[in-house]
Amino acid sequence: MRKPTRRQIVFTALGAMALVLLLILPMLPVTQRIPETAGELEREIRSDLPVGSSLSNVEAYLKRRNIEFSYDEKSSVVYAAARGLKGSGWITQLDLMLKLHFDHSFILKSIDAKQGYTGL
Repeated sequence: MRKPTRRQIVFTALGAMALVLLLILPMLPVTQRIPETAGELEREIRSDLPVGSSLSNVEAYLKRRNIEFSYDEKSSVVYAAARGLKGSGWITQLDLMLKLHFDHSFILKSIDAKQGYTGL
């Protein structure tokens, strides 16, 4: 019996890894639908968080959507980032960066949104 070549071993290992991924990925839980584009996500956020929303409702919404955020008390601004949206590649990812401005009563006054690429 002939000994397998290095190339055959590598391709066999890659095939086995691909098979494992194909079997595991469908079993992973999906907690939220991923938007098609940054524009779609921005429209959803503006619709779901209208001006006049409370800070606590905004924070709960962002947590539920798995959007990273932090609140800056000094400026009364929530900085948020939705990462890896449609348009992302192997080296760069498309992100939607948000600034949600609040008044002294912790009520949403406005939302600024900006798309940008991050990566290497």
